[in-house]
Amino acid sequence: MKYNGPFEIIEKLSPVTYRLRLPASYKMHPVINIMHIEKYEKSPPEFGV
Repeated sequence: MKYNGPFEIIEKLSPVTYRLRLPASYKMHPVINIMHIEKYEKSPPEFGV
């Protein structure tokens, strides 16, 4: 599955739904089920990204 982001979580609505801060240009609903969210982790410096 392809993930977009990272996006800031701005509100926890329930134990399984979160509101994300999305750019105005995104055509996506900002309320997301936790099963569609993946934790963002920065790439280690040795990868040069």
